[in-house]
Amino acid sequence: MRRRGTPLDIDLSGHKISPSVSLGLSPLNGIQFFGAYRQAFRPPTIMEGMVKGRHVAGVPVPFYANPDLEPEESFTTEFGVNLKFDDVLTKNDGFRAKLSHYRTKIDNYIVSAAVAQPTPQSFGPPILGWTLAAQAESYVNLEDPVYISGTELELGYDVEKFYISGAMSFTDTDLEGNYDPVIHPLVALPSSPTNGNGLPASWGKAGGLMTVYTLPKRKYTLDSGVRLFDQDLILGVRATFVYPEDNITGTSGDDAQSILRYRTYDLYSSYELNRNLKFRFAVNNVTDEAYVDALGGLTLAPGRTAIMTLSGNF
Repeated sequence: MRRRGTPLDIDLSGHKISPSVSLGLSPLNGIQFFGAYRQAFRPPTIMEGMVKGRHVAGVPVPFYANPDLEPEESFTTEFGVNLKFDDVLTKNDGFRAKLSHYRTKIDNYIVSAAVAQPTPQSFGPPILGWTLAAQAESYVNLEDPVYISGTELELGYDVEKFYISGAMSFTDTDLEGNYDPVIHPLVALPSSPTNGNGLPASWGKAGGLMTVYTLPKRKYTLDSGVRLFDQDLILGVRATFVYPEDNITGTSGDDAQSILRYRTYDLYSSYELNRNLKFRFAVNNVTDEAYVDALGGLTLAPGRTAIMTLSGNF
């Protein structure tokens, strides 16, 4: 792979055994305590390891491949309780609940950040002869572990003719943002008006991160519906409320926060025409909310969308 005539030997590979263990204990009927520990291994994607090119619309910031990108490794501990009770208020009803807490440590967290181009560019009065490493972007590994702690609560009640359920999640992401901004050898730079090494002071720190996608700080979901005509017809409504993490990158601005904090409402229905045919109709994002999913990049999610399907078994 070449970048402006500079050959790059990118050969990323790796392997790891990811153990996982879980334990459940039911001291009483309908009550289960559980705990789990698991490890995970995520190699860089092809885009993360080999991205190259330039921004659209003439932005003079190229993308550089990072041949030394390391895979992410995560370690998660989780514990909680499940509740399952039937015939609570009336015959054939059911109550379900789950409360859990987890903490995850991620090493080599992969983010997009400002890095230095190998060749510097001059600026300022000629007599001073200042030079500064021209900016590029690349995927890099954070030097410090990222810690994610979360608590989740799910509740549900079903009484055949109607149902209602809700979920809440509270997440805290601890991310320092330190990284190495020099992924390719630099041409020697004379002193500059930044930090003395030709690189802006923000590079290599949180201020140099271009994009960090974090789980929402708070998320609430409410789902309810009714069953009619011997439960052949289901009519339901779902509401979702999301409050984002106060990200430490450019996505923490007011404009970005306004589309990362959102409320959406969905309507859905299904009708079983017979044992073999089922018709479904749904309208997602009824209010046509403009928002971005927390882990969906900075691309707007779909607006008001109607979906109709007919499925059958033959």
